[in-house]
Amino acid sequence: LDTLGVRVAKLEKKADNVKITGQIRTHYRDEENSGDRVASKMRTRLFIKGAINDDWTYTGRLQNEQIFTNEKGEDDDVNLNWAYVSGKIGGVAVDAGRQDFKLHSGSVVDRTFDGIKVAYGKEIKVAGYVGKAAGNITDKSEDRVYMVDVAGKVANVDAYATYYKADANEAKEMDKEIFVVGVTPKFGDIKVTAEYIHGDKIADGVDGDGYVIGAAYKGASAAKPGTYGVWANYYDQPASTILKNTTSAYSSMPEGGYLTSVNDGFKGIELGANYAVAKNMVAAVRYYDLEAREGDKDEKTVWTELVLTF
Repeated sequence: LDTLGVRVAKLEKKADNVKITGQIRTHYRDEENSGDRVASKMRTRLFIKGAINDDWTYTGRLQNEQIFTNEKGEDDDVNLNWAYVSGKIGGVAVDAGRQDFKLHSGSVVDRTFDGIKVAYGKEIKVAGYVGKAAGNITDKSEDRVYMVDVAGKVANVDAYATYYKADANEAKEMDKEIFVVGVTPKFGDIKVTAEYIHGDKIADGVDGDGYVIGAAYKGASAAKPGTYGVWANYYDQPASTILKNTTSAYSSMPEGGYLTSVNDGFKGIELGANYAVAKNMVAAVRYYDLEAREGDKDEKTVWTELVLTF
């Protein structure tokens, strides 16, 4: 019996070496003024995580998108858009490979990169990152992004300072240096975000200073039906402070967006709410009312989604 118990324990341990989870997100987006565009899509993701040894893991993500508003009907591609290893070298945490990269509020960048991220520290954490865009950061896949971040916590306040450098397509003169300083204090169930952002490498006479202010109350948990959250953000960002940020509004993109040009930017509000309608089922709605920092263009966007996890 002792021998059998040891064998069973070994089998159970090996069975846990690889875990597969999933997410299905269906969304609908309606934009006013930017050609009055409507888009709807279902995105399916499978996450694969495997233990290499006691210190290192491998993570992969397979993704398929079914676009309901196109006329092609050819959405059968499945892409491996995560493939990275995570572990420690001494006291330094390392993530290397194709991975999503988002820092803090995501006001500067929230996209997939091929690169390496290192971090050291606990109370005060110092992190560095270098990579190239895997998902189109400034229309060129060879664009490089470098980042240094220092973050710490005092009482109920998280504070951080981040430097970004983007070496992008010379023809579009999109090289950027971006500085961010932020704090995120908490007051019970309320979390406040305040960021100052400065973008260098801009045209003469263009204001490179911006900010993001937001507040969030609670938040839906997929594991707890009936939980909910609401939030509000105000953006005032020149295009020089954006690589590809986390908003769901087309307006926020510095290249090709209805509101922004390379030397312009956007400002305005985001209002949102989410609700766990059942276990592992979360619905959300976001509303954006944005306008150009220069000129008289404006745009309104409604984004709704239902996210299923398994």
